[in-house]
Amino acid sequence: MIKRFALYSLIGSIGYSGAIWALNIVISRGYGVEALGDFTLYQGIITPIMLLLSFNLKQFVPADSNNRWSDGDIIAFRLGSIFLICIASVAAVYVLKDNIGVLFFSVLFLKAIESLSDASYAVKFRKEHHFQVMLSKILKGIALLLPVIAFQNQCFSDVIFISAVLMAFITIVYDMPKLTFRDFRLTGFVSIIYMALPLAISSFIDSLLINLPRYFLGDNSLYLGQYAIVVSFITAAGIVISSIGIAILPRIGHQLVRNNPSLAIAVYLKSLLLTLLVLSIPYLLVYFYFDKLTELLYQEKIANSNLYSILVPSIVFCWTLSGINGCFLIAAKKFKCHLATYCLSISALIILYLTMSYLFEYEDDLLISLSSYASAVIIRAIFS
Repeated sequence: MIKRFALYSLIGSIGYSGAIWALNIVISRGYGVEALGDFTLYQGIITPIMLLLSFNLKQFVPADSNNRWSDGDIIAFRLGSIFLICIASVAAVYVLKDNIGVLFFSVLFLKAIESLSDASYAVKFRKEHHFQVMLSKILKGIALLLPVIAFQNQCFSDVIFISAVLMAFITIVYDMPKLTFRDFRLTGFVSIIYMALPLAISSFIDSLLINLPRYFLGDNSLYLGQYAIVVSFITAAGIVISSIGIAILPRIGHQLVRNNPSLAIAVYLKSLLLTLLVLSIPYLLVYFYFDKLTELLYQEKIANSNLYSILVPSIVFCWTLSGINGCFLIAAKKFKCHLATYCLSISALIILYLTMSYLFEYEDDLLISLSSYASAVIIRAIFS
């Protein structure tokens, strides 16, 4: 059973993450690496805010083995949080950027639809409707990528907006009708906030780990684009890790509720081995052919590529350990332990970045940013 659920989740995540990766490639080749840098910077500003204010329902709800909250509670809560996300994101962009363009609002609309989709996926994961989630992710991956390929000569921000509209259509027509809505309760909102706040802060910090280096790179669109290229190899693995982790959350949660810790640990170990097996071959290729892959896919040559070929697989391995360990902590509802690990890792990232920037003031800012991120992920893996 766990293999079938993990397979559905894995196929859906590979389909959607493959579309995101292809989107980055098309942007880099068609609009330039600077456009990719701006696009990913806006995502990097919105995503941490989205995870904080949406309370990461994608992981929290599948761990709700007692069905304490109805579908209506979850979706209504997410709709309210999307409104707050939009306001906070606009404020953050005004603080971090000198100007705000049409592209930002297109990306914001896209991320809002992703946030609503995540809430519907959370409910379906709790019910173990993994096949429906798989099909939805594949359809949305196609909707995300198709306009960018079909309208390459059009304004970039307009193309992203069209992709968001298509994803919204799939969410409304396919995802929402398959949910069972009951009257939502304000008391349900309060209990979600109380229970999920440590997890929300952990998810916020987790997102900051990979996005803080974007802020450090400032308005250097070239470095931002190159950082996005390197990180694309990492985030692709992260989506696979997350999909397998979320698939096992209900299974581990049920075993722990039934006081079967040995069975819960068995599910955890199987999922960890499965994740390492799935990621081993692709990241051996990254290790040996990183420079060739970046030139082939993105038409961009990155300095110090031999160092990145070591850093990227190392980060992915540590992320696998910490990601699956984190899912076990979430299923066990040890949210505060989860939060402490992330607080330690984000502190390490900031300290390491400031230290390396001071010691190597005139060196490669891109390498310094990624090295500090790698160190933080290693620390997270050790203490998770």
